[in-house]
Amino acid sequence: MRRWHRHLLPVPPFRVRQRKARRMARQLILWLPKKGKTAAAIVLAAKLQGCRQSDRCGSAACPVCATAAQENYAKALRAMISTKPSDGTVFTLTLVTEAEMKAVGDLSSYDPLNHKRRLRRQLAELGISWAAGGVDISLNEHQQQRYVPFWMPHVYLMGVTTDIEALRKQLRGLFPATDRIPRPALLNVFKGGRRASLYALKPDFNRRVGKDDDVRTVRRTGALRLCRATSKQRLRSAERLELRLFLDGLTIPARFITLRCQVHQCQQSYSIRLAP
Repeated sequence: MRRWHRHLLPVPPFRVRQRKARRMARQLILWLPKKGKTAAAIVLAAKLQGCRQSDRCGSAACPVCATAAQENYAKALRAMISTKPSDGTVFTLTLVTEAEMKAVGDLSSYDPLNHKRRLRRQLAELGISWAAGGVDISLNEHQQQRYVPFWMPHVYLMGVTTDIEALRKQLRGLFPATDRIPRPALLNVFKGGRRASLYALKPDFNRRVGKDDDVRTVRRTGALRLCRATSKQRLRSAERLELRLFLDGLTIPARFITLRCQVHQCQQSYSIRLAP
């Protein structure tokens, strides 16, 4: 049976994703006062209802604002990548650290500013010419309740290095695997396309359900093997509410993270430049 990989599928055009975001915003406007039943949920619903193209709310909880920012930030990333030196290798990097893990119901204690500061300090001595990306949040749990469900803020970066294999070894030593996070640093060579740049600032969030007995095919031999894997599922109502209310306390640029470069904003567009 042929396995379809999401990263090989074409990216929907921006207008299609924006239409989906507007539909999601309408659903949240109705859902928040009904399910939240708190002043914060009602205020967020009113904020989303008042968000207009001429006067955007700018909340990280707004699907419309987040989708527009995702498109503009991805354009800035691709423009920056096009200026890479001839001896540089463009990479994508996902970093997950247990130090940022938060219990369900305690997401409000997560501080993205401190998270980004700690990561910059850890990555400063590595062979990275520059990198930029964003903070994402998922809810992780296990199919057989191997561990208690938790919120997992993590970072996705795109950047340039002159020695990707050396960088891989450095990351392996800096971010050791644990039972709950078997792959804390996932480094890949960028192979082109728009999907990787759009991943840097995702406007939608999922529940990641881990399992231990997923069957995969070994590419070189064709043999089958059992391995740990995750599947994406929708957040439950209480989890969805907690996340949206937390995001409403952030601006969209609060999700940006950069290393040796800076993000400049002009109205609703962005540009990325090397730090002086």
